[in-house]
Amino acid sequence: MVYSDQNKAEMAKTALAQFSAKAGALNRLYVPVFDAEFAQSRGDVEGAIASYRTAIKGLTGAKQYEVAGNILMRASELSVLLGQTASALSYAQQQKLDGEELPTVAFLQTLQANEVAAEQSRQKYFSARPWLSQAAQNLGRAHDAAWLAIEHGDGQGAESQMARLPNLQRSNILFLRGRAHLLTGDLAAAEADFKGTQSWDRNLENFRVMTLRVPVWSVLAEFYLGQVFEKQGKRDQAINEYQEFLSHFESSHTKLPQVEQARAAVTNLMK
Repeated sequence: MVYSDQNKAEMAKTALAQFSAKAGALNRLYVPVFDAEFAQSRGDVEGAIASYRTAIKGLTGAKQYEVAGNILMRASELSVLLGQTASALSYAQQQKLDGEELPTVAFLQTLQANEVAAEQSRQKYFSARPWLSQAAQNLGRAHDAAWLAIEHGDGQGAESQMARLPNLQRSNILFLRGRAHLLTGDLAAAEADFKGTQSWDRNLENFRVMTLRVPVWSVLAEFYLGQVFEKQGKRDQAINEYQEFLSHFESSHTKLPQVEQARAAVTNLMK
């Protein structure tokens, strides 16, 4: 993973192969998860989704339903970034993960503005898990609603939803906060959130954290830092961030919309 962060793709690939050769059968099921993370670092979002789905199939076969559900959420988030919410929902609904697919289904239903169906999915999930607190239920609702608000360009609505969340230092939450602050024009807060996203993305404290890492948040943080600096009139810093972002996509054919936006921004700033 460190090699991947350093853009040493071949060394990362070799190290992962060594891990796979030495790991037990259960841990080998996570190899496609790491493949997905490496793919994100090199700008291949579509390839990352495919690797995540390979991992979901293997983990489901091993009855590792909770982990498979977490990976399903990661894959679905990437699909949303590509504008593929409907197909992601169809895929999620086909998964049989002992109910662990339901938070992802609710998330995608929320993004399709079908809150009635989303709430039904949540209630089905939580009713089978009475040990989960009301706070846990509220966290999921706020996260999904904040993402929907951001998709609609509603910064104030997103900030209102984010205020319902605890001050979680996680890259995905920091990224969402940064997007919300950028939409409302709170550039200083947005800058801090996006830099925090990048810092927490490097968190490798244990195996579980490493399997849930989503490098695309750190990559996209570079794009949005470019927007922050551009709005602040910091031309050179904006160009540097945009170019750093684009460096991940030199050999990529992804349909991630921010790539073309960054190229256009660099062209405009260099006139």
